Amino acid sequence: MGKNEGKGEGKGVMIKEVREAQTVLLKIITNIQLAIYLVMMILLTGVVIYTVYQYLIYLFTVFAQHSVLDIDAILGAFSFFLIILIGLELMDTVKSFVTTHKVNVNIFITLALIAACRKIIVLDLGNEGDDLELIGLGIIIFALAAGYYILKKADLCILDGTKQDKSDKKACPSTEKTDDQPQPQEDKPKSENAD
Repeated sequence: MGKNEGKGEGKGVMIKEVREAQTVLLKIITNIQLAIYLVMMILLTGVVIYTVYQYLIYLFTVFAQHSVLDIDAILGAFSFFLIILIGLELMDTVKSFVTTHKVNVNIFITLALIAACRKIIVLDLGNEGDDLELIGLGIIIFALAAGYYILKKADLCILDGTKQDKSDKKACPSTEKTDDQPQPQEDKPKSENAD
């Protein structure tokens, strides 16, 4: 019996050491990931600053060359602006992930919407095959907008679910399931008080 107890204690110590080693390893990996995210954030910031610099040069060049702006110059300015906006949204995504350790899907859908809208703005309608490209972009934008709406609606339901009346099922249909779970706990104290 003594030998079996000794083996059991040895296994417990070994398991504890393995768990401690796993914890240390996970901390190291987390720190490496954080360092990579910070480096990516710095690089992305540099790219956005450089793009803003190039955008300013582009605007000054276009305004200096043309007394009246042509359509191509305006579309180029919009394209530059939207690229900068996409870069800023990417920075926001990385910043959000570093601070919360959660991926915000809404930001990715917003980025995709901006990129698709940029593509439509700079699209040259004189080329053949543009009809299919426009239809494809339209479907993509519709799907992204629908996804964004659904995610926003779900966020509102989750955030407001605790504050809404249980009878207000039209404002947030998903609260039906979440409200059913806490109900038995709320009903038990009421029935106990009644007795």
